Amino acid sequence: MKTQNNLLNSTFETRYKNLNAKQKEAVDTIDGPVLVVAGPGSGKTELLSLRAANILKETQATPGNILLLTFTESGAKNMRERIVSLIGEAGYRIAIYTFHAFASDVMNKYAEFFFDGATFKPATEVEKINIIEKILEALPRENLLTSKHSEMGYTYLYDIIACISALKKGNLSGEEFKEKIKRNESEYKEINEKVGELFLEIVGKRKFDLLKQVYFQIYNELNILGQNDNNSAKFLANILSLELKQAEELGKGSNLTKWKDDYFVKDEDGKFIVKDSRDEKIKKWMALEDVYEKYNQKMYEAGLYDFDDMIFKVGRELDKNEALRNELEERFQYIMIDEFQDTSDSQFNLVLNLTKSPINEGRPNVLAVGDDDQAIFKFQGAELDNITKFIKSYREVELITLDKNYRSTQNILDEARKLITKIGDRLETRFPEINKEIKAENEKLIKEHKGEIIEKNFDNIHSEFNFVATEIDSLIKKGIDPKEISVISRTHANLKNLANIFNEYKIPYSYEKEENVFDKEIIREIVTLVEFAESGLENIREDLLPEILSYKFWNLDRVEIWKIGEVVRAGEITLGELGERIYIKPSWLKVMLESKNEKVKEIAKFLIGLVSEAKSLPLLHLIDKIIGTREWEINSDYDDSDEKDKKEIDFISPFREYYFGKENFDHNKPEYLDFLFALRTFIGSLREYKGGEILFAKDLKDFVAIYENNENLTLSTISPFATSDKAVVLQTAHKSKGLEYEYIFILNSDEDEWNGRRKTNKIGLPINLPLLPSSDDIADRVRLYYVAMTRAKHTLYITNNKEKFSMLLVEKEEKAKNEMTENLIKTLYPTEKKPLLEDEKALLKRVLEDYKMPVTHLINFLNIGKVGPEKFLEQNLLRFPQAMSPSSIYGSAMHEALQNYYLYKKKYDKNPDFDRVINFFRNALNRGALDKIQYEKYFNSGVKNLEIFIENLESKKELGQIEVEVNFANEGVYIKNVPATGKIDKLVLNGDLASVTDFKTGKSFKDWNEAKSNYDKIKVHFFEYQLAFYALLLRNSRSYEKFNFEKGIIEFIEADTKNKINSLEMEGGEKFEELVNRVETLANIIYEKIMNLDFPDTSFYKLKDDGIDEKEVSLKDILQFEEDLLSGKI
Repeated sequence: MKTQNNLLNSTFETRYKNLNAKQKEAVDTIDGPVLVVAGPGSGKTELLSLRAANILKETQATPGNILLLTFTESGAKNMRERIVSLIGEAGYRIAIYTFHAFASDVMNKYAEFFFDGATFKPATEVEKINIIEKILEALPRENLLTSKHSEMGYTYLYDIIACISALKKGNLSGEEFKEKIKRNESEYKEINEKVGELFLEIVGKRKFDLLKQVYFQIYNELNILGQNDNNSAKFLANILSLELKQAEELGKGSNLTKWKDDYFVKDEDGKFIVKDSRDEKIKKWMALEDVYEKYNQKMYEAGLYDFDDMIFKVGRELDKNEALRNELEERFQYIMIDEFQDTSDSQFNLVLNLTKSPINEGRPNVLAVGDDDQAIFKFQGAELDNITKFIKSYREVELITLDKNYRSTQNILDEARKLITKIGDRLETRFPEINKEIKAENEKLIKEHKGEIIEKNFDNIHSEFNFVATEIDSLIKKGIDPKEISVISRTHANLKNLANIFNEYKIPYSYEKEENVFDKEIIREIVTLVEFAESGLENIREDLLPEILSYKFWNLDRVEIWKIGEVVRAGEITLGELGERIYIKPSWLKVMLESKNEKVKEIAKFLIGLVSEAKSLPLLHLIDKIIGTREWEINSDYDDSDEKDKKEIDFISPFREYYFGKENFDHNKPEYLDFLFALRTFIGSLREYKGGEILFAKDLKDFVAIYENNENLTLSTISPFATSDKAVVLQTAHKSKGLEYEYIFILNSDEDEWNGRRKTNKIGLPINLPLLPSSDDIADRVRLYYVAMTRAKHTLYITNNKEKFSMLLVEKEEKAKNEMTENLIKTLYPTEKKPLLEDEKALLKRVLEDYKMPVTHLINFLNIGKVGPEKFLEQNLLRFPQAMSPSSIYGSAMHEALQNYYLYKKKYDKNPDFDRVINFFRNALNRGALDKIQYEKYFNSGVKNLEIFIENLESKKELGQIEVEVNFANEGVYIKNVPATGKIDKLVLNGDLASVTDFKTGKSFKDWNEAKSNYDKIKVHFFEYQLAFYALLLRNSRSYEKFNFEKGIIEFIEADTKNKINSLEMEGGEKFEELVNRVETLANIIYEKIMNLDFPDTSFYKLKDDGIDEKEVSLKDILQFEEDLLSGKI
């Protein structure tokens, strides 16, 4: 505590003094509800950091009592770094989460309250589509949602998916949605009766004063209905009141006419009615509710949940589960929410349920920071109304508006305000006491820069991009740091094209590439080879061979391929029975097998082998053969099998060595990483396809077709990319949120471009459920552009390539002159030029930005006989995708069965019967895609061993609170300088003592000295390190730091030859602390090497005394490597 207080005293006062009066007010007001309206550059991150420090300084709260929720991972990371810089290591203990990470953590820690304690997994987009399609197939033909196009499939499929997502974000269950529809129906009837005929009085009234009178009459009628509990009327009245106010300011009523057209329509009798009251609309919504309910049921039956379920279900559980709510309220006594304007209804409901304790008397310690002008994530269900709901949900809310900007010059702020005030419905218009006119207060910036806004319009996109490139090139040559320059675009496509031009100019840049996996060369080659293999021996698709043989990884000379083709085309001439000449066309494979070129022969044999195995070999293993994977994945958390169980694939395809070998990695890292991220996405999606059931070659065609036939579904890969540590940042406007740069270039400032070209949802939702993004909402594009503009510190470039700029931005129509320079000609048809890597390590460091070390990485780095530093990058950091080995699948299933055993016991306070445990195991094993023989083998083994293990387990009495699959990913663990993570299979808390258990399959040991073989000695050595690492996780975590480590256990799930369950135990004490200190030191040394991309050569440890021949690596060699690391020799 002294250390913490010293840190607070030494830095807090200094930084606190730099705050302005309103920032200090927010920092000082730590009790009760507080809403801070914080415009761009107003110092909200510093405010939140200092407020967290002030809570620790002024109260008895611990860091773990503070919960800080934000919207993005980058926001959480930035907040963590700022707080740690202020209060040191204690900052790691503050619970900083995104909303989804928090919900996920609650579901994991209190798994017994969700899905009946069973293990569910997140659904892929493909699985969601399959479930909804099956639901639609089963509905009667007269159902409005079953409309189907012969080629495009179900007409309403993606509209249904969007509506279900919106309803969950809107915190509505199916039953609640149905009730809303029924209530709306009666409310619409009242509205139609009261105001329907009033609209007829508008006809012929062209004078604004007369028109206004009629609309005021309509407003009064709606307002009266609203006061009588007609929510639909209240909604319409609120919108109309804003429109009337704007009409008064403009002196014309065009916006009133638009309001009428948006919400009302003439019926068959010529009378105006609410659009939503039409029968077709009501029927569609009732049909949607039915699909929504069935979708949830089918998801449950399949053991799936979707992304929106996480927050929705946690919020609902908190509402009804007093015990869970009380525990979390006790833990999180102070809550702060960043970017509050981007929260959805379900996210706000979660916050409300975390703060509803009667003891708070409506004034919990919760602070929300937001800015309605920066609400740019509406497509994710974000609602501006949540800011106003915050004020209404709590008693005596302290409202603080930050009106000083420390980022930008005044001219940039003034231009941005001109833009944002074009929106009618803002906090300023709803609450007159809020004034958001922002003043520039960064004296140093103002003194050095007057601020500049450059607007350029071009005839075409080539000229625009060329201007941006030449201007940035000029800035860099003048000495401007490239990291202080950012190009912002509405879409990824613009950034990708600009990157090609930057390559031409040799401008360093960084950005996150988002690309379609099926556009990648390596994926197309894999798909074609699987298609060829699937064709079968009796009907081989030889028409694919010319393409297949042209693939670069075969390294076949083109002339050689041409020769094969010539022999096939020339054919053979034989004589028939009557002496006639008969032309016979030989097969490509036959010609290849008879070739004098040995490489051609080997390729032919390999391809025939693929065809012969394709019917029986699981798809992922077939792809392993195509890729040329040599051994089963070796860094699985659940693969505890003996070394002799590892098996190699007979024929080695050159695919992997060509694309992912050392030469390509050393000389073409961008392509290597680009292909690797695509392959990982592709293999990962295949693993999840059809719920993890076993796939064969024929299934790939259906998998690919799903993406080809659905324009709304793309299998995308997002990969970080940088050509230098000092690089210009290319990013989308959404990605730029919260960042700042000296120079900002905003591309393609066209109104249509920034609108996002949204399609209108063909089902829609009721007017009083505005949960879906509007297809033509001008406010959305204004806010997004406003965010882009306010990233600039002092220089803002606005460029466009259309006839004129968007009417939202400027009035000018003049265009920049386009000079036909040599560089411009090059950019007209840019080639795929390789980017210039000024610093190759910069590219790899992007991969390490959010790296946390698990114990498997520590062990694999040290295990020079198995992985070691040389293979660490590929196996552990880049994670080359491979099929899981059968033993890994088995180990994972055994772990899941035991996890569910304990969750069931915790939920129902009794042991599950053995049949239920076997069902847990069976369900997990079924997802492993094992063939029939393998499945039978591992299922029988699992049943036998689980029976012995459970019997042994239930014969002993376990004392204390048991937690399983304890995940430390969000525990803020730092082992000195090492951000660490991991999962503990079983954690037992008894008083202030904690013991950890790690379950193992494979060979068991009775005691630590039983290991005799070289392999077993290494294995047991790392068992010790694993337990030491877990002790470090516990003592450096937010939730478990107060517990003392009692003992660690390696427990073997599989019985020995005498049907006995064995375990290895290690108790805390002086000897154990020596081990912990050693592991802690090694972890820090290895982490530093990883972050510096320093992977030393360890080959000399594997050599015999003669220094020439290789030997089997022993424990002695590994220990020597460790000592060399500790001493700094390597």
